[in-house]
Amino acid sequence: MKRKAAEALLQKASVKDPVWEQSHLEAVVRTRFLEIQHAWCDQDLDALKQRLCPDLLAQWTAQIKMQQSAGQSDRMDGLTIDSVRIVEVQDYRDNSRDSFSACIDASAMDYTVDSRGNVVESNTSSRRKAAKKEPSREAFREFWTFRRVGDDWLLERIDQSADWKRSVDAPLVDEG
Repeated sequence: MKRKAAEALLQKASVKDPVWEQSHLEAVVRTRFLEIQHAWCDQDLDALKQRLCPDLLAQWTAQIKMQQSAGQSDRMDGLTIDSVRIVEVQDYRDNSRDSFSACIDASAMDYTVDSRGNVVESNTSSRRKAAKKEPSREAFREFWTFRRVGDDWLLERIDQSADWKRSVDAPLVDEG
């Protein structure tokens, strides 16, 4: 039900402001998802600075610095996006308050390596593979929230499936 309401709100909002066009937003999500995941794995703070809101950038900078001091980095091999759905829309008169959230279903081999390339941690759900620190391809769902900055969208927050309840119950906003 909320998905249909979000789609209806997007259709209405896009008439007066093309930045809200649904296919455009889905393309933004797909592009940013891959760019941000690659920048995270490369520990490329300059690239992340161009795509993240300041609070999230500060959190990620601290996490990357911790990884670097431990001689570790994350890897995501074979990252694919299975689907993107816009699930929350907040269209305010003040465009700097606009945001939207997308449900992203994806899969990858997600693991952490040390400076020599040895796997130190894996996201595998297999106990056998986890015990051997073997990565395996795993499906995952995340909810990415973007904040409008001019005609661009910066990533403000990522919620895992289990944390999404608060946003499911949040109202859509249409001040247009």
